Amino acid sequence: MSLLVIVIAVFMLLEFSNVLALYFRKDSKMANSVGVFKAWEKSKSDPEMHDFIKYLVNWIAGTKLIFLSLLTVILLFGTPLVQLLGL
Repeated sequence: MSLLVIVIAVFMLLEFSNVLALYFRKDSKMANSVGVFKAWEKSKSDPEMHDFIKYLVNWIAGTKLIFLSLLTVILLFGTPLVQLLGL
């Protein structure tokens, strides 16, 4: 296994932990979750705004999943050149 494959796999693991945090632990202050932002707590006072912000957070997590899927395909089926260009 090349160093490039290891780096891509570690990056994918970190991003997957971010996706899990964004979907299931939005209030967390770890793993790039949104609990660190004061606006997240402020938005809870307005239910409509909070629902909109939750939608946006889920949208970001979804785009990260698409990116992870692309990296998985590159990692499994790509040549070393494609893997290098995939970074």
